[in-house]
Amino acid sequence: AGTVLYAEKELKTEVGVLSEDALVILTATEEDASSIRYAFVEDESKAILTAWVKTEDLKDAEGADLTEDQLKAVAFVVVEEAVEEEAAEEAASEAAAEEAAAPAEEAAPEAAAEEATPITEEEEAPVEVPVYEISGETLTKYNGDAAEIIIPEGIKTIGKKAFQGKTSIQKVTLPDSVEAIGSFAFDGCINLEKVVIGAGSKLSKIDWAAFKGAGKLDRSFADGVAMVAGNAFEENAAATDTASENVENTVFYSGSGELGATVSPGSAEAEIGETVVFKATPVNAEGTVSYQWEYKTSETASWANCTFSGNKTANLSVLVKAVRYPYQYRCKVTAENGTAYTAVVSISQAGFTVDNGVYKIIEGTNDVLVKQYNGTASSVTIPTTVEGYTVKEIGEKAFEGNTTLGSISLPNTITVIGKRAFAGCTSLSSMNGHD
Repeated sequence: AGTVLYAEKELKTEVGVLSEDALVILTATEEDASSIRYAFVEDESKAILTAWVKTEDLKDAEGADLTEDQLKAVAFVVVEEAVEEEAAEEAASEAAAEEAAAPAEEAAPEAAAEEATPITEEEEAPVEVPVYEISGETLTKYNGDAAEIIIPEGIKTIGKKAFQGKTSIQKVTLPDSVEAIGSFAFDGCINLEKVVIGAGSKLSKIDWAAFKGAGKLDRSFADGVAMVAGNAFEENAAATDTASENVENTVFYSGSGELGATVSPGSAEAEIGETVVFKATPVNAEGTVSYQWEYKTSETASWANCTFSGNKTANLSVLVKAVRYPYQYRCKVTAENGTAYTAVVSISQAGFTVDNGVYKIIEGTNDVLVKQYNGTASSVTIPTTVEGYTVKEIGEKAFEGNTTLGSISLPNTITVIGKRAFAGCTSLSSMNGHD
């Protein structure tokens, strides 16, 4: 029957346009009820029908007119119920007509009835239930119990509650065509561990509580998704309600108006004593906007309100201290249409420089690693200690591509040499006096 385009917000009489294959909402108001008129195309004929809803149901709790999105939601429910009711009435009418048209059966002798061969259980045609129930480009329900699911090509939306409570599912593969995952779509899928999307995925929205209770799920697939509901992964022990720390400008929203919030930079490197400024930007905010920056001291700690400069504004200023490197930050953005949180951000140590070597403290220790060497000397000696820290590691790619380095001397405190630490050092011929 098509899809709803809009409901007239002011409830004016019969406003709207009947389009090709689309369902268009028209409205009119009487004393205590409002009509929601809907149109559809069937067998190339256009028809307009009317459903009724109490006028009070088109107002919010304070008596104000519903928003356009809220009206659409009401319209969907009313029209779906009306369509189902009409379909049921049509089916009943057809059944009655067929019964009236059928010739009266002649009464068979009792003996003939006894001789009739009954239909055995094996002869009864089985009722086949489709594994996927699909409406248009929306997968509305899954009836199977497989451990691995591959969503059919062409599906654009995983509908509300489509896989709800399917505890057998462990892995789901989405085609590139999927653009949105509806609210509660995988709610209660407690054994779901992995969602696979392709490089060309169009997935741009994960709705309210879509993966609620999926405690085993690796949610890294959502890192590049533009809109992720603030509680999309609610009660998910393996995930947080925010994206990974490296995601910049991921939108999170909660509430009916899809309020969102972005943050930049998505991550930062800074030395002790420097100041980093994080900026929160609301998306789709209605009315007055307020901000509250929050922080936690570690991955397992609880969130608390920040007291740093700008903690109640869009811009949070963080003075970098050694103790704050493990800290994480996010901003709670509140507007008239809901509350949203930005992605989580953090500050990593940029390192300090001694004799052309950039050193970085190894978290939780009094040791350092050589992060990068910026000199051009042909012979380099790494010290045992710098600034009171013991040099324990040569970091990944620390000397990579240094074509002037011919020999290097490492202290006996070194326990780790990282990946590609000396890759591309074409002149290097001696280490600790050994060729």
